Amino acid sequence: MRRHIVVLAIIAFGVYYFGFRPNELDKLMKPAAAAPVDIKAQDQFVDPDYSRRPINDRDFAEADRFTVVYYHWDSCPGCKRLDTDIKELLQLRGDVVVRRIALANDWSTNGALRDFGRVIGHTPFVIIYGPDRKVVVKDDGRNSKAFDLLYDWINAEMRRAWEAKNKNKGAPAQTRVAGDATVR
Repeated sequence: MRRHIVVLAIIAFGVYYFGFRPNELDKLMKPAAAAPVDIKAQDQFVDPDYSRRPINDRDFAEADRFTVVYYHWDSCPGCKRLDTDIKELLQLRGDVVVRRIALANDWSTNGALRDFGRVIGHTPFVIIYGPDRKVVVKDDGRNSKAFDLLYDWINAEMRRAWEAKNKNKGAPAQTRVAGDATVR
């Protein structure tokens, strides 16, 4: 009898955790209370002050806005694709800002650990902060969870905008596929 109760409790917890608990994408889809800002102010390329090491990417997060911080490498095809695709998100959401942090052309995992206090095993390396300046999701080492979520977010916002524009037309919405990440 006790085994059945334990099994039912585990099942109930699983239903709650996976069915009712808001996931990261749900959190990102709710607009922050901030007023829209100029697109140029939303998308900034940040040159870190390398004399102050380690550089804390949380310093780039803005209060009352979602902030996408990503480490950018000029030779990275995924970074170039993200540069283009993120502009669509910025046009749809005035409460989102992007901070691109330039990595040196000769960057390495050890150099990134020294400069940023974290392992950057691939580019683009993405961290998404909420309006409270707390991490919503971040890539970790060779894991690209935040990069994948960022593309899910871009697709969901594009789909929502398309559906609002074409309520009665019936054609399926277009989606983007995440660009390739460059692994070092």
